[in-house]
Amino acid sequence: MGNLRKYMPYTYWTFFAGWLAICGIFPLSGFWSKDEILWRAASTTSIPYGWLIWLVGTIAAMSTAFYMTRLMAMTFWGKEKFLEAPAGGEADEAHAAAYDKGLTAHDATLGSAGDRPHHEPGEHVGPADQHDAHSHAAHVHIPHESPKSMWVPLAILAVLAVIGGFVGIGPAFRGITGSEHPGGRLNIVRWLDPIVWNPVTHEFGTEETGGQTTAESKPAEHGAATEAAHEGATVYGNTGFNLAHSVEKSLGELGTEWLFIILSLVVAGIGMALGWWFYLKDTRLPDIWAARLRPLYNASYNKYWVDEFYGWAITRRTMDVARAVFTFDSRVVDGIVNGLASLSRLLSRIVGGVDKYFVDGLVNTVAAFIARLMSPLFRAAQTGFTQNYALVMVLGLILAVAAFFGGDIAKAVSETATSLRQQIGLMF
Repeated sequence: MGNLRKYMPYTYWTFFAGWLAICGIFPLSGFWSKDEILWRAASTTSIPYGWLIWLVGTIAAMSTAFYMTRLMAMTFWGKEKFLEAPAGGEADEAHAAAYDKGLTAHDATLGSAGDRPHHEPGEHVGPADQHDAHSHAAHVHIPHESPKSMWVPLAILAVLAVIGGFVGIGPAFRGITGSEHPGGRLNIVRWLDPIVWNPVTHEFGTEETGGQTTAESKPAEHGAATEAAHEGATVYGNTGFNLAHSVEKSLGELGTEWLFIILSLVVAGIGMALGWWFYLKDTRLPDIWAARLRPLYNASYNKYWVDEFYGWAITRRTMDVARAVFTFDSRVVDGIVNGLASLSRLLSRIVGGVDKYFVDGLVNTVAAFIARLMSPLFRAAQTGFTQNYALVMVLGLILAVAAFFGGDIAKAVSETATSLRQQIGLMF
């Protein structure tokens, strides 16, 4: 990109306002939030080593101002790189990436720490001086301003970036706001107090007056702390050295706050100046310092290998657990189920064989034997003569009578035989 302010003025000025706000320049919105965060870190009595948090936050604020200025310089200032049509296209990026990793010489057209634009299919990626202006212009995309549907919302956000921070104006400006509370009488930074747990009162609300939590009853956050707090002893325990309270002993409450305000502005100014110097004044510096600080540069370029560590420690371990669960499920759980199924099939085959070859075989053998034995008798009985059928009926009737009255007949015969034996005995 480069020098897009010439082609996209509305976008440039909205981005300009956002750049100053994010860098924390007075009086834009980012200044108030950044100043409040750094002050809270320096003056906290809730945790130990607040000064260390303030130091890290201050370095981060300077880094933010640096990379935001880098973004502005490479996007909206400097030369129109898209008109230069640097040779190499994706090869440029490959060479630069390889150089970053120390694998090849720096033979890319563009610096590895600078802009490396992609070229779309059909675009010319050779040296610009090999073609006339008409031929070159035909292959270069000239940027243009965004439609109103895009830049008008950006303009609204830019206005808020400029004036929106005044809702959180600090106590150092109490002459303007007429209040010692951050945000003035609006007191916007305390509107969540009713749902904040107070470890002193063991209730919700930072202070309690007559059972009611009120903003007016709360002391100013930037006011002088109690003597116990100055010594590091708070309701959270002894938090040790407190940077803001130590400075406050020498400069007083108002002087301490102005000191931290000035420090935050100086830090932002240093970051912005370094960004301007590196990416506008002397564009060789990014590569020079990248080479000098190669380990740090590589760590930053590779995002401190956070993705690789996460992939090794979390993603791959999760996959290992998933594989173990799958193995247990497929070999143990499914193995038991499939084993029971196989056992059921084996038992069914055994039962089927017994039924087929033993039970059915025995029944069929007996049936065949009976059929072979009785069929000649039944065939012999089917003579076709009426007298034979009548004889069979008579025999059947005799058998039926014998069946029903056989006991009585046998008893009568037995009694008759007994009587005859007695009579014969008397005769002799």
